[in-house]
Amino acid sequence: MQKKMLILLLLFSQIVFAQKGFLYVKKKGYKKVKAFKEGDMLKFETKDGSNVYGGLALVKSDSIYVNGDWFAAADIKKIFLRDTKYHFDSRIFLLTTAGVVLATIGMTLANWASFEKALGWSAVIGYGSFLIYNFPSLKRKKYSIGKKFTLQTFDLHF
Repeated sequence: MQKKMLILLLLFSQIVFAQKGFLYVKKKGYKKVKAFKEGDMLKFETKDGSNVYGGLALVKSDSIYVNGDWFAAADIKKIFLRDTKYHFDSRIFLLTTAGVVLATIGMTLANWASFEKALGWSAVIGYGSFLIYNFPSLKRKKYSIGKKFTLQTFDLHF
């Protein structure tokens, strides 16, 4: 019985060693708004003004390892989520337009609404989500660490 328990313990211990660390961005100290796990790409600015872009290799109790350098979580000033450049994808726009047309035809043929109302609702739903997804001014570009947002490291390495 002891041998079986030892084998079982060794098998479960391998699961524990396979865990990864996380870097959490929290709003007002308790609500998680963004999580980065080991292996994710990360772009941030430190308090001394240098910008760092690279893969999050390792997370320890109060620091992160990116591009061969250790950075303390307290030294991170901003975390950038994406570039501020605007990228218009014509393929997505055409697919959205096709969806609006199909939804309008479907609502009109099913007698759910008149053509004008069906077109209006389809356009609001289709192009509204397209605008929110594609226009950078409508989405958050960065998290400024300080009053509103905080960083928490979660280390699962033993």
